[in-house]
Amino acid sequence: MAEDVTPATTAEQPADPPARAEPSRGDARRDNARKTSYRFRFGILYIVLAAVVGAAIGAFVVLASRPEPAAETKWSSWQPEGRENSFPVEIAQHVGSRYRLQSGKQIVGVLAGPAKVQDLPIRAVVIQHDASNPTKQDDVEVIEVGNSVMYNLCGVGEKCSIIEGKPSQQRARYLRREALELALYTFKYVEDVDSVIALLPVNLGDPSTEEDDTSTALFLEKKRFGRQLSAPLERTLKPGTSMKLDSAQSQVVDSLTSPNHYLYDIQPTQDLSAIMRLVPVPAG
Repeated sequence: MAEDVTPATTAEQPADPPARAEPSRGDARRDNARKTSYRFRFGILYIVLAAVVGAAIGAFVVLASRPEPAAETKWSSWQPEGRENSFPVEIAQHVGSRYRLQSGKQIVGVLAGPAKVQDLPIRAVVIQHDASNPTKQDDVEVIEVGNSVMYNLCGVGEKCSIIEGKPSQQRARYLRREALELALYTFKYVEDVDSVIALLPVNLGDPSTEEDDTSTALFLEKKRFGRQLSAPLERTLKPGTSMKLDSAQSQVVDSLTSPNHYLYDIQPTQDLSAIMRLVPVPAG
């Protein structure tokens, strides 16, 4: 008997993918516009980056070619160090050791401290102006002494006098120069000081009487030395401390100290303080 023959089933063929629709003209325009926008944005970004880099390079070149800033000019080659309340003592030691007699000996010792006499604080100075000062003729000027430093320039002789040599105009100017230098250092480096009192060595008169002994002092106020404190010290006081000052340096010292050079005495007051009475030293 013949076998039934079952025809083989034919495998199904995969269906063809659907045909992609052709983009329309509108879609193509939008695509091109989008691509153009991206290119434009990237172009602007590149330009900005290039500008930033260029500016940075330019700034570097300018800074690199700019000369080094000049070092700040110091007011003085020396200045006190340590605690500020010890500055007047340091200034006294530094300045005092540099002023010497022709023999090479130090002309005076310099003592620094607050404005006190025999433990009485000086409350004020009272200046009796005379006819040589036409703006203050016969006026009595009272100046309260606030934050003041006192320097006592003391020789090794009796009453702090100088035993070597004789008093002279040259020596007097030399001592006033020393007192001026003490004051300028103090005004520059000691905060809040508004005045300096410098007691100069006594000039002894007739040994038989004390009445002709001459005691003088400088009373210097910071407010009058703004120009000298804003320029280096050597522009005011030339380097070197020879007793023989040249004419230019003599003129500087005289102009800054002579108007502030006084005969003085100290008077106690009822409030346990003292006043310092000042009378201008006669010219000549």
